[in-house]
Amino acid sequence: MDAEFPRAPDVAKRETDDDGSSAGWGGHFLPAEEYVIDCHMHVSEKEPWLVHRALDTLFATLDAYRLDQILVMDGGPGSTSVYSKVAKADRRFSFLIWMKPDRPDLDFLRRAHKAGAKGIKLHNFQIYGGRFDWKVWESPEWAAVFAEAEKLKMPILWHVTQEATGAPYMGEGSHGPFKGEREPGRPLTNADLLEQLLGIVDRHQGITFVGAHMLYVGNRKLDELFAAHENLAVDTSCGGFLRFGDQMLDEDVRAGREFFIKWPDRLLFGTDNRLSAAHCNEQTFEAFRCHLRYIRALRLPDDVLQKVMWQNAKRIFNMNDGDGTMKATTRP
Repeated sequence: MDAEFPRAPDVAKRETDDDGSSAGWGGHFLPAEEYVIDCHMHVSEKEPWLVHRALDTLFATLDAYRLDQILVMDGGPGSTSVYSKVAKADRRFSFLIWMKPDRPDLDFLRRAHKAGAKGIKLHNFQIYGGRFDWKVWESPEWAAVFAEAEKLKMPILWHVTQEATGAPYMGEGSHGPFKGEREPGRPLTNADLLEQLLGIVDRHQGITFVGAHMLYVGNRKLDELFAAHENLAVDTSCGGFLRFGDQMLDEDVRAGREFFIKWPDRLLFGTDNRLSAAHCNEQTFEAFRCHLRYIRALRLPDDVLQKVMWQNAKRIFNMNDGDGTMKATTRP
C-alpha cells in the first residue's frame, strides 16, 4: 500500500537526515501541491478596479487552499486592454482571448499577443446550437488564424463537445440534442466535433490544444486520444469534481489515479469558476474546493501532483512564477 500511495517525499528524508533525529515526525504527511494554477476561469468585470477587487476577494479565501494564479477566458476586442493592464499589475491574473466562430480576426490576435494574452479560447456552443455551420473552423480564414497562433506559440483552450444528459451531481442541467446539423437532415454529434478537432490538432503540431472539461469523454477514450495526438491535453474542470463529504469508490480512485499517472503531462487543473466582484461568495469557494477535493482524493505521487496542479499550466500557457511561501504558522 505504501508503494502504491506514497507519502510526501520529505517523510523518507527525515529517516536519514541529521542522523534520523526527526524520523517518524509527520510520518503521515501526504504529497502536497506547492501551489495551484486554475487554468480555466471566467471573468465578469470590464473595469480594472473591479477586476482587482474581485481578485482580492477570491484570493482572500482561496490563498489558504494554495491558489496562486488564475487564467481567465474572456478577453475580447473591447476588454483585452483592460485585462492586459490588470495582468501587468497583478501576477495572480492572466488571460486568454475568446475568438468567436464568425470573427477569425488576425489583427486582433496579433494585438492580443502583444498585450500579453497567453493563448486563445474557442467554444462550439454556437456550432452545436445551430447558429453557424460546423465547417466554419475549416475555412481559409480560420486556417490562417491557426497558422498564426502556431507561429506565435499561442496554445488554444477549446470547449469542443457537450454532454447532453446533464450532470446533477455537479449542478449541470440537460442540454438535449444539438440543433446544428452535419448536413441537411443529419444532426450534428459530439463524434463529428471531436473528429474535426483532431484533424485540426494534427494539422497544427506546433500548437498545444487543451480540451475543456476533459472533452466530456471518459478516461478510456482520452487514453486513446493522448496516445494518438501528442499536442493534445485537457483541463479537469467539471468532470474532476467531488462534493463535500463524499468519498469516491475505491475502483474509481484506482482508475483515476492510474490514468493521471500514465498521462501526467496532459492534465491541467481547472474549475470553470467565475471571477466577479459582485458574486464571489461561498459557492465560488466551494466550487474550487470540489475540484481540488477530487485531485486530492486520487492520492497522486508528488511529481504527478505538481504537474497537474501547476507545472503543466505554467509550461503550456507560460504563466508567472509561483509564490509557495508560508503566510502563517502553518500552510493549509
